[in-house]
Amino acid sequence: MNAVESGRRGEGGTVNTRLMQVREAARVLEVHENTLRRWEEQGFIKAVKLPSGVRRFKRDEVERVRREIFDDLAEGSRIDE
Repeated sequence: MNAVESGRRGEGGTVNTRLMQVREAARVLEVHENTLRRWEEQGFIKAVKLPSGVRRFKRDEVERVRREIFDDLAEGSRIDE
């Protein structure tokens, strides 16, 4: 699997946050990897930067953007408007 599991202690114990690689997140969003990088640079999606400088995306953030994209399409809107 192409994801990183990071454990973080919360009030209820350990909370796991699944971090996705650029390639995996781009596939979920059905966009090119460079599009996803550009969106992150423009602030459309938030990324986690590892100490090495590599981007990772939280699954819930990717799902938020996916819902936003596909909800707009379902309503008949065009992305380029």
